[in-house]
Amino acid sequence: MLGEERQRPVAQVAALHDLTPVQARLLSLLLDGPRGMADLTQALRVEKAALTGLMDRVERRDLARRTAVPGNRRSLQVTLTDLGRGTALAFHIEVTDEMSGLTAFLDADEEGRFLSTLTGILERNRTAPDRPSSSDC
Repeated sequence: MLGEERQRPVAQVAALHDLTPVQARLLSLLLDGPRGMADLTQALRVEKAALTGLMDRVERRDLARRTAVPGNRRSLQVTLTDLGRGTALAFHIEVTDEMSGLTAFLDADEEGRFLSTLTGILERNRTAPDRPSSSDC
């Protein structure tokens, strides 16, 4: 229940763009540039088969594409399309605005403590062993 509650703003904004939360996370990860499939399985904490299905769906919508890595034909990298970049940027801006609204009542000291705590939580969760199921993609 708590996990669902903290994901609600992200899920709501993702839905506005006809994305699942995992699809939105994938597009957001790709804003910094191309990423390898193996790297994405780790970053998203999904199995290879789940990422393949996720990629099939975002490719059908022309949001991202898989291409061979030069010099290593067994590896694939994922890049955003122009449509995917626009969608990812819009999602990022809207989530940022939504989250800012949730903390607008904090004064500067409270905001600093909140951001420090949130950073610690995010760092600890990066190494958490739980993985979403393929149905979450």
